[in-house]
Amino acid sequence: PWHPISSCIHKYSKEGDIVLDTFSGRGTTVLESCLMNRIGIGNDLNPLAFVLTKTKSNVPQKTRIIRRIEDLEREFSRVKNIDITGEDGNVRMIFNDYTLKQLVFLKNKLAWKNNSIDAFVTSLLLGIIHGGSEGYLSLSMPNTFSMAPNYVKNYIRKHGLIKPKRDAFELLKKKIERCYQRPLQKGKAYRQDARKMTR
Repeated sequence: PWHPISSCIHKYSKEGDIVLDTFSGRGTTVLESCLMNRIGIGNDLNPLAFVLTKTKSNVPQKTRIIRRIEDLEREFSRVKNIDITGEDGNVRMIFNDYTLKQLVFLKNKLAWKNNSIDAFVTSLLLGIIHGGSEGYLSLSMPNTFSMAPNYVKNYIRKHGLIKPKRDAFELLKKKIERCYQRPLQKGKAYRQDARKMTR
């Protein structure tokens, strides 16, 4: 069965049409449109939503993404000092120091605003930041929705949780093998006021 969004796209548009989602969120409508040979255009002011939509509107070649991850991994291995002492304590309590150093390194290196490959790597990274299995980077919590820092701190202490030492580069490469798909049609992503959008 089709995704409900795919059914709407199929019913109300034809191949080659432009499908516009003015509040694109995770970019699902844009991706489904491109997979169905429409031109998916998404817009969202939220930076997280924008990077996810940008990724799905213009998917780079898989080999180029993997090469970028491997280049970043080699560069990280040559870096001697990454200071994480200034990172928020609420972040430090859920990531192993080694993993957090990788995340800080990637945050500073990924030019997601103007590079489609870096945007894709950023989206992959956002997808593995937090979850309940070994495929994720953070300490495992019972829920994936936001919880108050004191609740998290008390839960960690009560259950004796230990921050797992996970390798971001290894998990990025595993993630791309699980989720990569590249539509033949490209779309567009914007980060504008939906009331005043321009091309």
